[in-house]
Amino acid sequence: MENLCRRLASGVDNMKIYRVPDLLQQARDSIAGPVARIAAELMTSPHPPQDIRQRALLRFFKSEFFTWVNALQCTQCGSESEVVGMLPATREDLQWGADRVEAHKCKECSHVERFPRYNHPGKLLSTRRGRCGEWANCFCLCCHALGFRTRYVLDFTDHVWVEVFSATLDRWVHMDCCEDAYDSPLMYERGWGKKLSYVFAFDHDNIVDVTWRYSKKVKDTMLRRDQADEDTLVHEIGALNSAIQKRAGTTAERKTQLNTEYIKELSEFLSDHKEFSSAELQGRISGSLQWRRQRGEHA
Repeated sequence: MENLCRRLASGVDNMKIYRVPDLLQQARDSIAGPVARIAAELMTSPHPPQDIRQRALLRFFKSEFFTWVNALQCTQCGSESEVVGMLPATREDLQWGADRVEAHKCKECSHVERFPRYNHPGKLLSTRRGRCGEWANCFCLCCHALGFRTRYVLDFTDHVWVEVFSATLDRWVHMDCCEDAYDSPLMYERGWGKKLSYVFAFDHDNIVDVTWRYSKKVKDTMLRRDQADEDTLVHEIGALNSAIQKRAGTTAERKTQLNTEYIKELSEFLSDHKEFSSAELQGRISGSLQWRRQRGEHA
């Protein structure tokens, strides 16, 4: 339980960077124009304007802004490389949160490229490449920059994405920029075949266990939730939220809002499951086929 609580506290702490004014402006300068262009193209759709802006950002990020990295292209001969191990991080790497640096060796000329796994959204605005961690990190900043209420979502079976609040739907909506997926929360369990356990959503002053938005196989999932007794987990999250909100100076009005939304979410989690959408039946599309198979995620 202690390790779980540390991980949750760290998740909230990581949200502070998405509230830095200079970073938010930097992100707006990078994305506002293209997102507006795509939103205009989507205006003929039946979706409300605010939701269209969210969908426009998602489409832009996936199709134009960020690039998935399986293995780097060799800068010496242009051939394909492969990951062969790790390299020491430099001081500059560490300044941008990259304590892991992959070594990518060219299959033709044997040249080795460094691939620092940056963990700072400001740096990612310029590099614009990575895997799901880098994608979700930078996308979360972009969502905040456009004024969307945004939560960062951590799946303990090794994936991350965001949720944005839809004023139209009056609820939190799943968004996975790696997959260009909007409001398809059951795609991981149904489409990818993931065996979920814990899924948490983080705001700057709040943690919510959102597992049951993403899993409807309750009995199977409960068997994998072995890091804490459920009653204890609820109590600890409540205690963490109280401590976090006290430090953050969360207002009484904000606390009421969070409590009201949480009650609505619990009702949503307990509601009967409707039919799967076509997106939720689809296997994973991001990452190489070999990589997806290694992770046990259906293609």
